[in-house]
Amino acid sequence: MDVVVRNVSLRGLIEVEERASYRPHPDRPDDWTQFRQETTIRCRPLAALAAVAEKVETRCAERFLQNSAKGREVVERICRYLEAESAGAAPSVT
Repeated sequence: MDVVVRNVSLRGLIEVEERASYRPHPDRPDDWTQFRQETTIRCRPLAALAAVAEKVETRCAERFLQNSAKGREVVERICRYLEAESAGAAPSVT
């Protein structure tokens, strides 16, 4: 599965594109999933002011790293739920 996400809010100021892919793991395709995540952050109107743009992009990247961990936790929780559901005993998704 491939997922591509682009920001809508503040798009005129900062462009963020996140690409994530989920593939069967080559060593244990029935048991593991290989996850890959890439993010591109660009500060549009400040491109002429490279130093300022770099600071804004760095801060956005730091924030993205914090939030991406939360997103992975949600996906893992959903996967555990689906796995339990397929085994016949679905736990709560909290």
